Amino acid sequence: MTFMRKIVDMLKMDEKLPINPDTQTIYFKKGRLYKVHPTDKESWYDARYLVSDRKMYDLENINDIQKIPIPDFPCLNDDDYDMMNGYGITGSLDYVIEMKAGNARRKGLIAESNELYKKAIVLMKHSGVPYPLSKYLYIAKELLREGKFKQSEKAELDICEYITGERCITDYITQNEREYYRIKYTIPEIAPKSLSGYTRMKNIKSEKFMKIVDAAKQAGIFIDLEE
Repeated sequence: MTFMRKIVDMLKMDEKLPINPDTQTIYFKKGRLYKVHPTDKESWYDARYLVSDRKMYDLENINDIQKIPIPDFPCLNDDDYDMMNGYGITGSLDYVIEMKAGNARRKGLIAESNELYKKAIVLMKHSGVPYPLSKYLYIAKELLREGKFKQSEKAELDICEYITGERCITDYITQNEREYYRIKYTIPEIAPKSLSGYTRMKNIKSEKFMKIVDAAKQAGIFIDLEE
């Protein structure tokens, strides 16, 4: 099939898909973005609908998110890798789904965001892009920031095992972060206003910080004074 024939076929494919003119839709072929509708949108990271290899999915519907298949990603050195576009990594389906997960969370769509992160992790692993482990673990840090400690730890262990083959606690989430958010949600009346404030207090071992250490100990929170 010639290159022009491929273009014509994709245009025909678009015409058959139901489009809401007021709702942003992003189009992918083999995991690569090739069209955004409407075209006047500034960013495609918060699109409502995804069309991936001729099938449409609602990115704010959990059932649809779970049904998104792993596409036949092109190799990084494949001639078709940037076919019809120059989006680079920002136009890769895995990257776009991860960004959508963050946007959904900011809109309060927590369950949908969780599913999008799960889907992004699977897509990232199969995309051929050499992402660092920290990129996969972003959801674990998000859960920690929200005070969902058991979910955060489980996500960290599960993701580590999925990517590396071993269940492990990483240094992507620092000891200070683990301590601070537990203090913030367990004994908020004594918690510093920010992680950076907590880190500064800890570094100089201020009198107020040592009071936090005592209160944390009574609450069952371990603080590593050597960190």
